[in-house]
Amino acid sequence: MKLIPWLAYWIHISPLPEAVKWVILYGCFPSKRYVVSVASDFRLCVDVRDGLGCRIYRDKIWEPVLTTWFGRLCNSGMVVADVGANIGFFSLLSAGLVGTRGRVYAFEPISENVRLLRESVNLNGCHERITIVPSAVSDRSGSVSMRTSRGVPSGGATTSKPRGGLRSSQWVSKTVDVPSLTLDDYFDGLGINQVDLVKMDIEGGEVQALKGMFRGLMRKRYRILMVEEHAQQDPSAPSEIRKILQHAGYHLYRFSGEDYLVPDQPGWGGYIIAFLEPPSQKWVFPISCG
Repeated sequence: MKLIPWLAYWIHISPLPEAVKWVILYGCFPSKRYVVSVASDFRLCVDVRDGLGCRIYRDKIWEPVLTTWFGRLCNSGMVVADVGANIGFFSLLSAGLVGTRGRVYAFEPISENVRLLRESVNLNGCHERITIVPSAVSDRSGSVSMRTSRGVPSGGATTSKPRGGLRSSQWVSKTVDVPSLTLDDYFDGLGINQVDLVKMDIEGGEVQALKGMFRGLMRKRYRILMVEEHAQQDPSAPSEIRKILQHAGYHLYRFSGEDYLVPDQPGWGGYIIAFLEPPSQKWVFPISCG
């Protein structure tokens, strides 16, 4: 690891207060993007002053379990919606998996992330496969207020309301208005009636986004959804997400590591995986009834 990324990594993992980390990283470190060749054979532009970018630079991967399951569930020719694309790890991963016959729609409202995402798309020559949509996804089209964190500028932006607790009281630093849309309105406008895979990680805004695609959920437009529940920001979110998806007739599962899926149970945390059709039994953990 080069000197600057190495120093940035140690600052990120240090016990220093977030405000002190921000002053050091954004006051003393140069604004420079680094190109990472990740394990999935694409290149990604990152800013190591941001914690997510620094981790990807170090590990050459992000969320290994989710990455593994993407490799299983995302196939050639699919239409993918990456909701909360951030700097584009899963958008670029999807572009390679869907091939020339597929399409990826990357929804990201934060301008710093969009800039890095565009650079990565240019670097990988994925213009014909990835459409970048610089907008938040919510329950209405127009605009929404989004809270962003100076300590985690790319990964901490959220439209959810603070619910108390250490994180919600300390890491929010400013509020900005960003464009918003609903997935149903967006795909209606494109005339797309089937979206094969939706990855949704929008820091507590998942319930609002699901409400904005409820018509499509009921009409079976969305085939598979991976939805991060973010209970730490909204304790009621997991039950609300579960209620919406079950009402629309989806089969709910969780990841059990990189090898199996298990039926969803309240309190597990992480991603809820929703299938319109039951998943292959080879992926479901065998449960003995004896």
